[in-house]
Amino acid sequence: MITKLHQNSLAQGNKWSIRQLCQLFEVNRAWYYQRLKELTAKKQAAAQLRSEVEKIVLEFPGYGYRRVAVALQKKGIKISWGRVLKLLRSWGLLCRGVGKKKVQTTQSDPKAEHAANLLQKAKQAGEVTEPNRAWVGDVMYVATRREQGYLATLLDAYSRLCIGWAFSQTNDTALTLKALNRALASRQIEPGLIHHTDRGSNYTSGEYQARLTEVGAKISHSRPGRPQENGIAESFNKTMSYEKLFLEEYDTLAEVEKELGDWLEGLYNTRRLHSSLGYESPIDFERNWQKQVQESGLVNS
Repeated sequence: MITKLHQNSLAQGNKWSIRQLCQLFEVNRAWYYQRLKELTAKKQAAAQLRSEVEKIVLEFPGYGYRRVAVALQKKGIKISWGRVLKLLRSWGLLCRGVGKKKVQTTQSDPKAEHAANLLQKAKQAGEVTEPNRAWVGDVMYVATRREQGYLATLLDAYSRLCIGWAFSQTNDTALTLKALNRALASRQIEPGLIHHTDRGSNYTSGEYQARLTEVGAKISHSRPGRPQENGIAESFNKTMSYEKLFLEEYDTLAEVEKELGDWLEGLYNTRRLHSSLGYESPIDFERNWQKQVQESGLVNS
């Protein structure tokens, strides 16, 4: 109040000093300057906090208030989920999903042999406790201004790390096989790996299953009409759509492939926080697992 009165007096040509105003309102000048210093620091802290929040929201547009809060905490800022929610609402930065119709990509072959859901059994038995124990895959539809196509992906079920992906204008075995071979080239697996997908013909084809048999993988399939049985892959598709694909317009599939590759390697795998991983990135989650294993003496460093 005193500061505002002082500014008004100057604007009106008066010469009321801070000392005179403090005497008028019976306020200690030392207290006034200390209070002014505190208010200035508070405003600066609020501005710095908003700047940090805007950086996070700009880089991770799909983040909700919980992930924003954890990202701030990882930067050393002590703040609660509730306060972040309140701030995001007041600043108009609260994430809202962009709705788009999902295109069905699963085309089953009625003559193909289908496997049981080994992933579900392994998870219930507590066996998916390290990388390369189980992989999950799926195919999603991708549309650009000039082309339409499909994206096949493979994730590690333990760490959610995206280990293989491929694009094609055709939803066939060549597409899923390309993603599989990319994953195999990036990982060292042992016989017994569970490979889980839906019952699409591009996963149940003889060529695809022969490749899995060649590397000693166990084939696992979801039941028809049960997308929740491939929930990890479905969740990844949603994340990728809302946080990358739906936010930009693309001309060609080649453009999407490049942009998505940069997003996967530069952000999703390495820096995006996952609530299912205790708000760690897939890369950090695997590194922490490796560190724990080495410290326990179960493997040689």
